[in-house]
Amino acid sequence: MKQKTLTLSTLFFLLMLPFSLWAAATGAYPTTFSETGNIDRVDAAAGEIVIDDTLISLPSTAKVHRPAKKFSYSRDLKEGMKVGFSSNKVNGKTVITEIWVLPGNWGFSEQ
Repeated sequence: MKQKTLTLSTLFFLLMLPFSLWAAATGAYPTTFSETGNIDRVDAAAGEIVIDDTLISLPSTAKVHRPAKKFSYSRDLKEGMKVGFSSNKVNGKTVITEIWVLPGNWGFSEQ
């Protein structure tokens, strides 16, 4: 019985390994975000982005996630993209810490 349990545990691990590697490689998206919206304008050099008519600070240290890309940068963000992001308040200003480009078919929920 012990051998059967060990074999099943090993099999389960081997079946889950590809999924775990995929999630790590794709930077699996969270199910919810602090905020979501559409990019109106982005100026990576100035460290700012406008999302749904709101000017937000976008420092070069912000992590950028895109589907099927391991590494992305703020310069990869374009007008019209749907995004979800996490932010902090610094001296009363909203500062993005992490931003995800959402697929075109992503459905925004009411917040």
